[in-house]
Amino acid sequence: MNVYIIRHAWAEEPNEARWPDDSLRPLTKEGRAKFRRVARRLGRFGVAPRVVVTSPFLRCVETAEILVSSWQEPMVLETVPFLAPQGDIHQLIEWTRTRMGQLSGDIAWVGHAPDVSKILATLIGGGTFHFAKAGIAAVQFKGPIAAGEGTLLFLIPPSLLL
Repeated sequence: MNVYIIRHAWAEEPNEARWPDDSLRPLTKEGRAKFRRVARRLGRFGVAPRVVVTSPFLRCVETAEILVSSWQEPMVLETVPFLAPQGDIHQLIEWTRTRMGQLSGDIAWVGHAPDVSKILATLIGGGTFHFAKAGIAAVQFKGPIAAGEGTLLFLIPPSLLL
């Protein structure tokens, strides 16, 4: 099983006058268009999770929705609090293990920086990583998802997919 970790696409700049609640900050028009291209290319390379799980923040939800709408394969889209900024990776792993018992196939997690870097490091047993906006990593598990048990397959910046 593969877990794809995705940092949300390009969002509007923080602006308390426009978005007093940062969780409501959306993707930019250009960010949506660029991520559509990234998502289509990922699909051509065989990245096709059956489940897409996202932070409840709007910019992540919009990124996840683009991902789901860009591929031909049917996917389940779910929102969980564990992917919000400063979420709990261990609760995310446990939730995923429980949920994946009901579904088969790969899964994608859509979250925020620096959390996506910490998630990746936790899954593969350490390291420091930089995720560009709309960057994606793939981690393979031979058995159940567990901290330190994954193998990094790739970490790709979106510039390689545009």
